[in-house]
Amino acid sequence: MKKINIFPRISLLERYLISEITPILLFTIVIVTVVAESIGISFEQFSFLLTEQISFGTLIYLHILKVPEFIVLAVPIAILMTTIFVYNKLSITSEIIALQSCGISLYKLICPAIHLSLILSLILFIVNESIVPISNYKAAITLVSRLGRATVNHKTVTRQSLLRQELRF
Repeated sequence: MKKINIFPRISLLERYLISEITPILLFTIVIVTVVAESIGISFEQFSFLLTEQISFGTLIYLHILKVPEFIVLAVPIAILMTTIFVYNKLSITSEIIALQSCGISLYKLICPAIHLSLILSLILFIVNESIVPISNYKAAITLVSRLGRATVNHKTVTRQSLLRQELRF
């Protein structure tokens, strides 16, 4: 009886390309996230620290709550940068030419990058739909409550377009 394998076997070339892509991808995700977050909210929170007297611990907590949003923004940029870096390195070392002379098509060479980006886009979709709204809501509630308002109106924290959509239904 033949064994049914639900996972396709990964070829040596695909394992090599994935091993080349993964460390650079993780590094670029971290770098792009840090840069985007520092540009995106650090200046705003620094002004809150000076003018509104919000504690430094609260600002760190707000940064942690905003990390999922910036990761969702950073991963597509990181994937683009990673594929450019990796395939440029393969081109410089003439590995692409050597593989093509062995009869391997360009499609076979880019398949690992495409598969990895599709898997990451699915994960990002799930994160963007489930984790990011909750963390943004908690960050907004924390910021509003720390600004000195005794009561927090939860409807003012959400976006106006979402409120209009809720009123239609």
